Amino acid sequence: MNIEQNVKDANSTKELVSFFDVEKKRGHVPKGMFTRKEAAEYLGISVTTLDSARNNGKIAYVQYVENGSVFFTETALEEFVARCTHRATPQKESMITYRKRRA
Repeated sequence: MNIEQNVKDANSTKELVSFFDVEKKRGHVPKGMFTRKEAAEYLGISVTTLDSARNNGKIAYVQYVENGSVFFTETALEEFVARCTHRATPQKESMITYRKRRA
């Protein structure tokens, strides 16, 4: 998008400020990539849990240089969700409730 076009299209100063804030917050994140914080928020988990999954090889990530920033693609996040999704097992007829029967 062209910045001049966004400036012309902004209806109010508030919209213009929010546009520039988003650009600053994203920094040098490549298009289509999520930072660790954004990926954790997308998945609904903590950054620590995300790092644990990454270190255990459960989620794919992009790291351009060793000890550099880590990024995640939307595809990698969706594959992680698919791998962590479990089918519900049908309830047995004999097990109507989770409570144990009294003796």
